[in-house]
Amino acid sequence: MTHVDLRHIEDVVIAISSAEKRIIGLTSAECDNLVGSVAWGAAEFLARSGRSVLLIDLQQVVRDDQGAACTLSDMLADRNITHKKQGLDVITIMPNPESRYAFADTAQLRTILEGFLGAYQFILLELGPVLAVSPAKLNPLPLGGACDYLLLTCPRGSTKRSQLRSVIDKLKAARCVIGGVILNEDRYSSMGVEVAWIASWLLWPMPRLRRRVQNWAVNSELLN
Repeated sequence: MTHVDLRHIEDVVIAISSAEKRIIGLTSAECDNLVGSVAWGAAEFLARSGRSVLLIDLQQVVRDDQGAACTLSDMLADRNITHKKQGLDVITIMPNPESRYAFADTAQLRTILEGFLGAYQFILLELGPVLAVSPAKLNPLPLGGACDYLLLTCPRGSTKRSQLRSVIDKLKAARCVIGGVILNEDRYSSMGVEVAWIASWLLWPMPRLRRRVQNWAVNSELLN
């Protein structure tokens, strides 16, 4: 999974706790692993802080060998809950080509999720990326419509504004409520850091000038 700084997880947990919403979906523009890291990190943090949490993994690949088609209530039944040592409960949905169509029923999914609220303070849904929907994955849009709101995860430096705009338009068209954006800075280098690195390479024969350029680059508000 993609690494996510603990501080970012804490920010997500604070946002979830203060919003007074209990069914939260997490999605992204194109990156699957980032969503999984944030969802699991937030669920574990909530569980370790004494909250009852159910995490539903809806990112698994649709496969022909997953058995006969099942109803939503069968796939989201209590018997499919796995208790993890971290203190949270997890349901991992393993859809096949037939049962996947059940997840297009937003109203029924919402009803089933509300049924879990008697046992759990928070329900987190790990959804696939909005702009990379394929026959191999469940469509996140009808799933997101069953949530109180969605958190959109974005890796800094790689998600373009045009992509973000397209994601927001799609979510709004599906009547999904966007609660906020999670900006992940893992593996992100600012322009100032890049300039400092280039200076260390180009100006190595001139150490005093190299240090001056590096200090200016990493401390520049314009470049960082």
